[in-house]
Amino acid sequence: MKTSSAKRGDAISAALKKLNDCPLGSKPPSINSLAKDFGLSETTLRRAVTNGGSPKRPGAPNVLTSHEENQLVGYCINMQKLGFGLTK
Repeated sequence: MKTSSAKRGDAISAALKKLNDCPLGSKPPSINSLAKDFGLSETTLRRAVTNGGSPKRPGAPNVLTSHEENQLVGYCINMQKLGFGLTK
């Protein structure tokens, strides 16, 4: 399961803070190692470094609540067990 937008934004902020808090004269941590430490993709962290922070547009809002989504998953699994295939 993917992390929520808020959690990802917090992880990006923490990684950028760690990158910026590196003492002068010492070698800063690599983007790749920071991305692994905070559970982000390297591309996402590089984009955040280039743009100066996490994205301002987190994406479209959810259509279904998590409860509705879990019910839909349960329905699909139940129908599969009963022998009904999924179609378009």
